[in-house]
Amino acid sequence: MTTKRSFFSRLNKPYYLETLPRKRWLNSLLFATFVFLFLFVFRPFGLNTLQQGILTVSLGYALTTFVIMVLLNVALLSQFPNFFSEERWNVQREIYWNMTNVLLIGLGNALYSSFIGIAPFSPYAILIFELYTISIAVIPVTVTVLIKESRLNNQFGHQSAELNADIEEHAKEIKPTTQAVSLKLVSENEKETLELEVNDLIYVQSSDNYVEVHYMMKDVSSKKLIRSSLKAVTEQLESYPDLFRCHKSYLVNLKRVKHVSGNAQGYKLKLEGGNKLIPVARACSDSLKKKLNN
Repeated sequence: MTTKRSFFSRLNKPYYLETLPRKRWLNSLLFATFVFLFLFVFRPFGLNTLQQGILTVSLGYALTTFVIMVLLNVALLSQFPNFFSEERWNVQREIYWNMTNVLLIGLGNALYSSFIGIAPFSPYAILIFELYTISIAVIPVTVTVLIKESRLNNQFGHQSAELNADIEEHAKEIKPTTQAVSLKLVSENEKETLELEVNDLIYVQSSDNYVEVHYMMKDVSSKKLIRSSLKAVTEQLESYPDLFRCHKSYLVNLKRVKHVSGNAQGYKLKLEGGNKLIPVARACSDSLKKKLNN
């Protein structure tokens, strides 16, 4: 009973969601290439009976696979942002989504098989094809996702503990200073400005065509909405080494990092004065470690 509860609790653990379109295109291409090579070299499922045209047939299956994966993992991603949310993505969703890919690829290849005349076309034949697909794929998909979650969780959890030790050590060494450094943010239309001390800035978050600037004002956490892109704000603040673009949606003040946590999605930053955990993109993980270590 405990093992069963442990398994189902793991299904709700956070899991990494790849959101970069170019990587999703690449993953689709790599998987389609694998399908082509597997079918062309080993010729399973009766393909070995084909006297000719094996190259064309294998390319057809690969192309079908590629198109379905692109539609699912590139086109749908931008159309359903609430479902494909990094903050809400977990092991269970990853397994379900992988199985959805497998089933629809199986359906597409079943239809392709009937189209080229190497398999019968009927609801029963397609149902049997899908049942075989589920029985073959469900265990490898589930085990692979669970193993990857455990590996990433251990990796980022261990490294975040090391970073927290560094942060505590640096905090003991930092000497107070009376010298204040100011910054100035200007909106794209140059009608809005915000001036504050660098140390008072907590983080900046993108919000559609605006950015939310979170900062401290007389020991009170405040927020101001400025019409600008996070890219433009990052360019305005690039001369301040402690301000770090850690994610496509966030820029943070590293001087205010109180705690770093880690799970399969990567690092999360708890900032002094902030009331939320800020995600760190995996592509920024190494840069974050270098900056915090220094």
